[in-house]
Amino acid sequence: MKKLYASFLAIIMFLSVPAVSYASSSQQPLAHTTIEDLGNGFYGITALEIQTSNTRATRTVSKTYTIKTASGSTAASFTLTATFRYPSGNSALCTYVSHDSSISDSQWSFSEKCSSKSGNTAQGNFTAKQKYSGITAQTISKSITLTCDRSGNIS
Repeated sequence: MKKLYASFLAIIMFLSVPAVSYASSSQQPLAHTTIEDLGNGFYGITALEIQTSNTRATRTVSKTYTIKTASGSTAASFTLTATFRYPSGNSALCTYVSHDSSISDSQWSFSEKCSSKSGNTAQGNFTAKQKYSGITAQTISKSITLTCDRSGNIS
């Protein structure tokens, strides 16, 4: 059973990782995805998306954390979006932050969700709960961080 689960997870990982493209040889990838085993047949996918900008000194990025079931269906997702300004030679500054969430499985809900910014960092926090007949079966709490350095590199 574990081999079947591992094979299934490997296939999901292969199919869910977007192609990495580069805007130029000196820029970071425009997309990056990681997968985390949450136990009980659930896993979390973190996807970082960097949107291209018309101005060189600003960058808008989104990081989405998606909770998936063992069958590959989405249970819930939380997205943190931030805009950074990084004038040449100066430190970066987060100028805008927001968050969004969605529920795809009626057994799941968010009991907490928020976002904030400070300096060159944007942070989002959420707590998602799975309930059966009003009883909490699983709780997932995560903190998502986006940071920009003075060169516009996102982490």
